[in-house]
Amino acid sequence: MRNCVSVLSLLLAGATAIRPPVAPLPAWFEDVPIDVPAKGTRPLDRLLVDREIRFPSRQEVVRIVKRFNTPDAVESGGQIQIEYDPEWQSVKLHRARIRRETGASTRSAPRTSAS
Repeated sequence: MRNCVSVLSLLLAGATAIRPPVAPLPAWFEDVPIDVPAKGTRPLDRLLVDREIRFPSRQEVVRIVKRFNTPDAVESGGQIQIEYDPEWQSVKLHRARIRRETGASTRSAPRTSAS
């Protein structure tokens, strides 16, 4: 059986369905800053899709950075869905950051030591 978690709606709307646990980023994950280019002409800019896998533990961290340039882009792309099979997979949310021209809002857990 596969479950699907909508991360932003869980964090921001306080949905009561499936809530993945919030956990710190693993110490091995390289959370490097990105250079944000000038605003493009497309409704949505995908600035980064990063997937790091740690072997042999088979831990995986996915980082996605998007810029929404129009209200329609926010409406159509403002949710993230994570599909997983709870019989052999688990999901932990590390951080959700929303940056606006007026400032940033972040929900995260503290970082862990090396594992």
